[in-house]
Amino acid sequence: MRRQKQYVIFIDIDGTLYTSANGIPRENIEVIRKVREQGHLVLINTGRSYGNIPDVILESVPVDGFVCALGSDVRFRGKQLYSAALSQEQLRKVVQFYLEEKKYCILEGEDDVFVINPRKQSSKIPITSPDDFEKLYPGSLINIFTIPGRITDRERELFGDDFFFVEHPDFFEGALKGNSKSRGMEVILNHLGMTAQDCIAMGDSMNDYDMLKYAGISIAMEDSPEKLIAISDAVAKTADEGGVADALREFVLDK
Repeated sequence: MRRQKQYVIFIDIDGTLYTSANGIPRENIEVIRKVREQGHLVLINTGRSYGNIPDVILESVPVDGFVCALGSDVRFRGKQLYSAALSQEQLRKVVQFYLEEKKYCILEGEDDVFVINPRKQSSKIPITSPDDFEKLYPGSLINIFTIPGRITDRERELFGDDFFFVEHPDFFEGALKGNSKSRGMEVILNHLGMTAQDCIAMGDSMNDYDMLKYAGISIAMEDSPEKLIAISDAVAKTADEGGVADALREFVLDK
């Protein structure tokens, strides 16, 4: 039997725990439940804001907390430990720019998800004026914005003082500087009196890079970018193949 050690396990959502095409493999849910029964802690660590986490995850995956929006919103057992939201000035600047540029933009918040220049009918709340958040949705906390395509030099120049960007092949994410998935992990671990050596992280994309670098044990999905695989301690099967369950059986569950 492997030695007893309590781990704090951070799991990305998209492409790791779940895919939008096929959902969550049942074995992922079952093994996460077993891991928690053995005394380990499991948290979601995602680029999505809390308000943009699919209901199927909130309702069916048993977890102890969430690190959301690239570390901008950290929650443990129902208590919010940290929140970093755009100021009204920053929000107005983002809204005005994308309205003028007629570019599609998703504004992800702690409770709701908004959209600028929607492409089609959507469940997201449309924003049509820089005044909307002050007049129609006061108190809405926006943590992150997401734009399809490649970031432009103009966007870097306009927003670079306040935001950092994570670039993917076909979209990019912007969040307030000073936040990251690893920073969110640190908030949780400090709250628990634990260290990076006590945690395991699993991810599949470049917004997981700092999370995997930080963790004591890092696991990349086998369809991850090569840069991610190169820094990871192990490689798991893809999300659709139940890679999370396999990795937890290998590294965490007592045998």
